[in-house]
Amino acid sequence: MARLGEYEYPEIELNEAIDVGRRIARQFGGSISRSSLAESLGMSERGGRFAVVVGGLRLWGIAEGRSTLRVTRAGLQASSPVDADEAAAIRTDLSRRIPLFNEIASRIRYEAIDPGNLTLVIEEITGAARAEVQQRQSALERTLRDVVPYMRQSSSTEPPSTLEPAMAGPATQAEAGSDSAKTLVGQGSSRVRLSYPGGELNLEESLASLDSAIALLQERRRSLAE
Repeated sequence: MARLGEYEYPEIELNEAIDVGRRIARQFGGSISRSSLAESLGMSERGGRFAVVVGGLRLWGIAEGRSTLRVTRAGLQASSPVDADEAAAIRTDLSRRIPLFNEIASRIRYEAIDPGNLTLVIEEITGAARAEVQQRQSALERTLRDVVPYMRQSSSTEPPSTLEPAMAGPATQAEAGSDSAKTLVGQGSSRVRLSYPGGELNLEESLASLDSAIALLQERRRSLAE
């Protein structure tokens, strides 16, 4: 995990944390020792990268424990959602676990992430020196892009959703991924659907939902261009 000012944040993307949680759940029954997980991931247990992964699992709320890591209820739900709606809902809840990301999303909710603006926002929130913010920003921005679209689904006044334990079922489109992003608007109901590699949005049609879909497509275009 990393820190800016008083704020801790994960250094791995939510998708990666969910993938590791899925491996622990499916291959190891939901619980694994640190040494066995490091071996499974092809990492050194004492290496910095493995520490980043374990710290990310804990901060995202995917796994808990120290010598033995156990997948949390939220981690199980994210690993095997019953449908696309639950996949989006649990990712929204997990995204909002990180106070720094909540603060950032509240200020850029309906805007594409602009690097220059983001520097000023992070500097103001954390009180960190600009040089330190700029040094960390590239990695932080990659992690943010993964979750800001989900955080935009709910207003700041709405509480996180309460989800029931996930049941076994076929892989969702969000889990399987696809080669390119696509939007389906109003198919069978007044909803906006956006499927993309590693996730899916499925929202009631509104101006805010359309803004979220547009912002996500803009971020994915920018990511591909880079």
